[in-house]
Amino acid sequence: MLLDLLSLVILLAGVGLLYRSFRERYMLPWIAGWIFYTFAKLFLAAGGPHSGPNRAAALGVAFFVVATGLFSAAVLYYSGQARFILLVAGATLLALLLGGADFLFSIPLLRAVLSLVWRMPVWLAAFQLVMYARGRRAPGPWLLTLSLLLLHLDRSQPQHIFATHSVPYDLVIDLMLGIGMMMVVLDDSREKIERLNALNRIDRVISDFDEFNPIVDTALDELMRNTGARSAWFRILKDDKLHIVVQRGLDDSVAARLREIDDATSTSGQVLRAGGVAVATIEEIPPEFQPILKDQGLHHLVLIPVLGKNSRIGILLLGQRHYRSYAEDERKFLKSAANQLGLAAENRQLVQQLVHSQSEWASAFNSIRDYVLVHDSQFRIIRANQALLDRLQMAYTRVVLQPCESILPGGGAAWKKCPYCEASSQSTDHDPCFGGYSVVSSSAYSGQDSAGGTVHVIKDITGEKIAEERYKILFDHMQEGVFVSSPEGRVLDCNDAFLRMMGYSSKEEMLQLDAAKSLYAEPGDRRKFLEEMAEHGFVRNFEYGMRRKDDRHITVIESSFATRSANGDIERYQGVVLDVTDKKMAEDEVRRRNRELHVLNNIAVTFNQSFNLDEIQPG
Repeated sequence: MLLDLLSLVILLAGVGLLYRSFRERYMLPWIAGWIFYTFAKLFLAAGGPHSGPNRAAALGVAFFVVATGLFSAAVLYYSGQARFILLVAGATLLALLLGGADFLFSIPLLRAVLSLVWRMPVWLAAFQLVMYARGRRAPGPWLLTLSLLLLHLDRSQPQHIFATHSVPYDLVIDLMLGIGMMMVVLDDSREKIERLNALNRIDRVISDFDEFNPIVDTALDELMRNTGARSAWFRILKDDKLHIVVQRGLDDSVAARLREIDDATSTSGQVLRAGGVAVATIEEIPPEFQPILKDQGLHHLVLIPVLGKNSRIGILLLGQRHYRSYAEDERKFLKSAANQLGLAAENRQLVQQLVHSQSEWASAFNSIRDYVLVHDSQFRIIRANQALLDRLQMAYTRVVLQPCESILPGGGAAWKKCPYCEASSQSTDHDPCFGGYSVVSSSAYSGQDSAGGTVHVIKDITGEKIAEERYKILFDHMQEGVFVSSPEGRVLDCNDAFLRMMGYSSKEEMLQLDAAKSLYAEPGDRRKFLEEMAEHGFVRNFEYGMRRKDDRHITVIESSFATRSANGDIERYQGVVLDVTDKKMAEDEVRRRNRELHVLNNIAVTFNQSFNLDEIQPG
C-alpha cells in the first residue's frame, strides 16, 4: 500500500512539473483527477472489506468516481471532443448518486449499475482517444487508452494486491496511467515544437526567395512531414480556374489529369470561398476524380484555403492514406502555414506591381521631352531624364551624384550651385545653360536618398519664342486692323493699325472701352454681327460703320471668326478690319458723277432730237 501511494504522489509531482513547463489546459482536470484518485486509494484502503455500511469506503468510491470523470474530461479535451464533457459530468453525477444509494442500502443491483455508469465516461474517453490516435505515430495515447480501460474499483483488497499473485497489478495500472499521460503531454509538446519549426522554416524560405514556387515546395514538404500525408499539391486561382502549380507524391499522369478544375463547381473552390480548413473523404469529392485518387491509395483529402489580406490565392491539398482526425491545434497550424503562403503570394504580387510601376515610371520619366533635373540640398544631381542626358551627351552613371556645376554648361562662370534655382529668382526666360529660351517649373523634392532637394522641369521654348516674335512682328506691322474681342464687347487685344484706324494712341486706352457701345456707329450692326456669328461662327466681308475717337465715322469691312470652349460656348472673336472709307467715298463720287453724266447725256439726246425736228419743218 505504501509503495502504491508513493508512486501516486511521485506521478502527481511529475505531472505537476509538466504542467508548470507546458501549461496545457487539459492537464488541469487530469491533475485534479489524480488528486481525487489518490484520496480514493486512501479511503478505499482505510475502509477495507466490510459487510455493512462503511463511510470510508463510500468516500473512496465517491473520490474514485470523480477521479474517473476528471480523467475522462481531460482526455476528451485533449482529443478535441470537449462537446462530450457535459455528458461525462452527467454520468459522473449519476454515479455519485448511485454510490450514495449503495452506501445506504447495499443493494447488489445498484452496485452493478454503478459499475456500469462510472465506466461509461471512461469508455467514451478511451474511444475518442483511439479515434484521435489513429494515423499518428505517437505511443502515448495508446498507452493511456489501455490504462483507462484497465481502471477498476476494487473494494475487496485494502492493499490492492491480489492475494494469489505477487505482482502488484494496481500499481502497474497506476504507473501506466501516469506515464501514459506524461507521454501524451510530451508527445503533444513535441508535435507543437515541430509545427513551430515548420512555420519557421517556411518563414525563412519566404525571406530567402523572391520566387513563389520554392516557397510552395518547402511548405508542401513541411506539411507532409508534419501530418504524414502521402501526397500534397497546391492549386492557384487564375481566370476562375484552380491550376496545380506544385505537387508532391502524385504520379505525373495523375497530376496531368488533375491539372485544372473549375473554381465555381469544385469542392476545392467551395472550401476556398468558405475560408476554413476542411476534410473530405474520397467519396465526398466529385465522381470523376474518385477513381484517380483511389488508385493513388488515398483515403481522404485535407483542403486548406490560401488567402491573402484582400484576395483568394489558391488552395493546399494533402492526401492521406488512412483515417486521421485533426484537432483544433492542427487545423490552426495548417491555417497558419496557408496564411504564410498567402502573404508570400500577395507580397510577391505587390513586389511585381511595384517593379512594374517603377518600370512604367522610369519609362514615363524618360519619355518626357522636357529636361527633368533633380538635385539634393547640396546641389548634387540625383535624377536626370533621358532627354537631359541626350542633350548633355552623358551617361546616367556619369551624371548621378555629381555637382551641378561640374555637369551642366556654364557652371562656375555664368552661375553657381544650380542655374535654374538662380534663374527662377531672376524671373527671366533666358536659359542659363543651353542658351535660347526656356520655362522652368520647380518644386520641392524629398525622397529616401535625399531631403530638401528640388525638381526642375525645363521646357525649351526657343522655337516657340522665335515664332512668337515673328507673329508679333507680323501682327504689329500689318496695315489692316487685327483685333481680339469678347462676346461682351470688350477688346482684348489689337495691333497698332487698328489703333490708328480708330484714332487711339495706346492699347491700354482701347482695352478700357466697351466696343459694343463706343465703336459701332449703328447698334443694329452689332446685333447683326452677333446673329451671323451665332448662326455660322464667322462673318466674311461684313461692312458696317465704326466711330473713331474723334467721333468721325468710318466704313470698314470685317472678316472674323468665333473661338469656342469645350462645351461650345463662344469665348472670343478674332478678325481683321479693313478701312474702306476712302474707297467708299471714291465709289460714291464715281456714282455721283455717273448720275450727272447720265443727266447730261439725257439732255443732249433731247437737244439733238429737238434740233433735228426744226430742220425737217418747211421754211
